[in-house]
Amino acid sequence: MRNLIYVTLLLTAGLQINADAQEPTWYGSKSSHTEGFIVQEPGNISIHANGDILRLDSLKRLKPTLPDGYRVQIYFGKREEAQEKRAAFLRQHTEKGAYISYLAPNFRLRVGDFRNRIDAEKFKQSLAATFPGAYLVKDKIELPPIIEPGSK
Repeated sequence: MRNLIYVTLLLTAGLQINADAQEPTWYGSKSSHTEGFIVQEPGNISIHANGDILRLDSLKRLKPTLPDGYRVQIYFGKREEAQEKRAAFLRQHTEKGAYISYLAPNFRLRVGDFRNRIDAEKFKQSLAATFPGAYLVKDKIELPPIIEPGSK
């Protein structure tokens, strides 16, 4: 919903970028009640926008939304058991994430961060012996950390 509001504000402000322009191009009007306009010259783009749009853009940069993906839910129940199963899972799969969340009155344990369903399904099949009741769920996922070249 927040993304929709953000995009709507940008579109209603009349902001457009024409990267192939050879001469300065004005979008919107330059009157005092203008939401925003772009001055574009070859090699330079200047964005003059309403302060609210700039504030929203800075907030979006500070706290980006997590991408959609898949996780495997391996437990749903009491907190203590969820924590025990999480510890057991992390002992076997140190490279995968394990996340406990609360859905009243139970806790759920979801593991992995998969961008597509195929990878999540393969991982679920590998867990079948240990966690026979595991199933796929759509969820917001964490992106893998960025590894700098030569840091290994």
